[in-house]
Amino acid sequence: MGRYVRVWNAVRSKIVVKLNFETSSVFGIDWRGDGQHLAIGGYQGVKIWNSQNLEDEPEILYIPSASLALAIVQHQ
Repeated sequence: MGRYVRVWNAVRSKIVVKLNFETSSVFGIDWRGDGQHLAIGGYQGVKIWNSQNLEDEPEILYIPSASLALAIVQHQ
């Protein structure tokens, strides 16, 4: 969807939230295995949202290049 990601609830057949990714088109998306975080990557960085509060501001990781592939890894 260009510079946005829409999170869709398949059970309710509706869009839950529209997330802004204004710096770039979206190149990659990853949900953490337990579904608690959503990461979106593109040009110059990655944004990570807490899936329980998608309306909150994301954590931003600035990267001076394009992020084509990403994965959320849980550290213990």
